Parts: sequence; structure tokens; C-alpha cells
Amino acid sequence: MVDWKRIVYVAVVFLCCSFIVLLPFTFGNLMWFIVNLPWIILFGLVVSAFSCFVLAPCFIKTSKASNVPHEFIQVLEDVSLRAGLKKAPKLRVVNSPEVNAIAYSSIFGSRVAITSGLIEQYTLGKLSIDDVKAIFAHEISHIKSFHPFKGAIATSIVSVTDVFSSLLIVAGPLIIAEGYRRESFLVTLMGLCCLGFGGILKILSKVASIISFHYLRSLEYEADADGAKIVTREQMASMLKKIEEINRGITSQTKLFMPEKWTVPTKNRSWFERLFDTHPPTEKRIRKLLESI
Repeated sequence: MVDWKRIVYVAVVFLCCSFIVLLPFTFGNLMWFIVNLPWIILFGLVVSAFSCFVLAPCFIKTSKASNVPHEFIQVLEDVSLRAGLKKAPKLRVVNSPEVNAIAYSSIFGSRVAITSGLIEQYTLGKLSIDDVKAIFAHEISHIKSFHPFKGAIATSIVSVTDVFSSLLIVAGPLIIAEGYRRESFLVTLMGLCCLGFGGILKILSKVASIISFHYLRSLEYEADADGAKIVTREQMASMLKKIEEINRGITSQTKLFMPEKWTVPTKNRSWFERLFDTHPPTEKRIRKLLESI
């Protein structure tokens, strides 16, 4: 059954982010934005598909699940079946001491990657098989609801604008230097324009990213709630609490793709820093899970 409410939500997020980052091109002209909306949507979908199905799998450095306990495979298959998936996603392993997991898509199908730290903590008895089941229920819920692609849609225009602004900011001083070398006012002015325009786009991309990151955090709440239908709310909450406690003293030295999706956030962060988190605080996730019981 199609959940139109969730589809409308991601569409509104995409449109709001697109309008914000395109302000320098539209000068606030809503009619220009509406006329060009089909091309904006097409561009966003192409970028989202490339980011979700090609780029992300290339940057998430995983290995085959050869050293994974056999019961993990069975649990993943059972959870996938209970969630209504026709086929269980392939299980991959990321070399990191953190206890974590991530669901992502590729042109070859869906994947769930778990960290080597998760396997280690399970082997040590700090995580139970019920905890592993809750972890997989959360990640399978991401896949079932197409969260990897929805997340890519919400961040596509923002990401492209951020990269483009960075290029302009880097190119600006180089063009200015070349202008001085040639003693060309026009070239120098061009460099100043690149620098200024890049700065404006960078600011707008950060403003728009507040909206996109808020949407990404909402997907975590959705996956918690949907995963709790596969296991139980208490089981999901217990898993989140255990992972928080285990990860509290762990610092990963491994460079991971989109580290903010993995690394445990530092404590005592300001409200402004939390605007750019992809995951809500664990205590809020647990409270939201248990509040309806």
C-alpha cells in the first residue's frame, strides 16, 4: 500500500530545498521556479538515483560477510520475511570498532552493512541475538520504505549546490591571482564574482541542509517505529540503549563514507550543531518509541 503522506513529505522537502538554493537564479521569482519545476525535478531524480545506487555503494567500503556468525544470516532472512520483502538484502561488513549498521541500495540490490565491532560485541556477549534482530529490523524498515532513495532525494540538490559552491570558492582566488598576474581588471572581477557567488551558494546550501537533515532524522524515527512492529518497542529501545552505552567509549580511526551516519556524536553539542545531525539523540528515539505504550 502506497503511503502518500510520506511521499508528499519528501516531495515538499525537495521543493523547499530546491527553492532556497536556487534563489540567486530566480531572485525570488516564484513563477520562474514553477515554469522550470519539471526540469528541476528531473535533475533531482537523476542525481538522487546516481547518488543512491552508484555513488554510495562505491564509497561504503565493505567486505563479504565471511566471518559473520551463521545466526546473523538466519535472523536477517527471518526479519526480511516478516517485513514482507521478497528477498533478503545481502549482508556486508565494515571494518570499524563501533557497533552500528547501515542500509543502502545499489544497482545490484539492497544491502545491509554491519560493523566488525557489532560482531565482536556479540561474540563477547554484550549484545544478544534479540539485539541483533532489532538492529536488522530497523535497517530492513529503511529498505522496505525506500529510505536510502528518499534520503538521496532530500539531499540531492543541496549536495550538488554545496559541491558547486566549494568549486567556485576554490576557483575564485586562483582567478583573482591570474588577474593580478595579467594585470587584467576583468579577470580579477571574474574571480571576485566567483568567490562572492560561491559564498552565497554555500550559505544557502547550509540553510537548505537544515531542512534536509531534519527529514533524515525523521526517517530514523520511522524506521524505529516500523522495526518495532517486527520485533517489539521494548526490544528496539533496549537495543538502542545498549549500542549507546557500548559506543560511548569507542573512537573509530577508520575513515568511513558519511561518517556522521556512523560516529557517535560528541557530547554537549550546541543546538546549532544538532541541526545538521542525520540521527536524533538516542534518548529522544527511545522516548518516542515508548511514549505510545
